[in-house]
Amino acid sequence: MTTFLDNVGATFTIQEAGLHNIGKTDHKFVGTIAVHLVNTSSFSGTITVKARVWPSATTDAAAPTITPVTHAYLSYYLNGSAVIPSGLVATGITTTSLIFIPATGVQIFLDTTAAYTSGTMTVYVEPCAGAAA
Repeated sequence: MTTFLDNVGATFTIQEAGLHNIGKTDHKFVGTIAVHLVNTSSFSGTITVKARVWPSATTDAAAPTITPVTHAYLSYYLNGSAVIPSGLVATGITTTSLIFIPATGVQIFLDTTAAYTSGTMTVYVEPCAGAAA
């Protein structure tokens, strides 16, 4: 299943395997997407951040032919522990985390397709102007 959001202060839950779309930044004002993932119900799985280019001329119907790929992010709190960011990472997310995703010109996804077992992760999304790194 794919979840589509408008990404402006969005909140949703991940409670199944799938590709969860947290927004496209084709308007070019959003440089970063702040994402707070909260393990609210014994989440068991791994979330991978992915992205794909969303050219201005691409229609919603044509976009699914562009496969999302793993995308690096900045972590400030990762898998239950505070982190001093020293650069971009692509670590799988397994529990409560606070990350900032560079997002200018791309569509961002949280992917649980390969590794979801059970439980719920609540996701809070906030687009931000400016670069994450």
